[in-house]
Amino acid sequence: MKFPLAKLMVMAMLCLHLAAGVADGNEDQWHVTTQSEQAIINVIRTQINAFKEGRYDLAYTLASDNIQSRFPDQRTFRAMVEHGYGVLLNPLHVRFNGIDRRFKSVVYQVEIISRDRQRWLALYPMIVNGKGIWKINGCRLLRLTGTFL
Repeated sequence: MKFPLAKLMVMAMLCLHLAAGVADGNEDQWHVTTQSEQAIINVIRTQINAFKEGRYDLAYTLASDNIQSRFPDQRTFRAMVEHGYGVLLNPLHVRFNGIDRRFKSVVYQVEIISRDRQRWLALYPMIVNGKGIWKINGCRLLRLTGTFL
């Protein structure tokens, strides 16, 4: 069954919203300063670069406690990434598009061109841990129409 892109985007956003939840009820976590946004970009960029280099140990440390509890060691984390998020392993191009402000939690948009020249939108729910460090709390991949020439 095929859905128009707009309908897929709305369904994906709804799923992401339901999955991401609401930070912890503290609205201050929803406000992101320029400095915080740069920190978020650095975390996502570092994880993508770690995937490129095969450094799953580093990539794992950038995941939230929630993700680490679902994938309790680097081996299971690596298997999850390789089987479900291959687009992130060695992309041709990565563009950081900013925070999607439609959600009640911080979700960062990253456009990716995969090795097979397909366009993707990666939505990264982000959280701040108890030490004030931004962590990746998931990733939703949405295939965009068209290919990169």
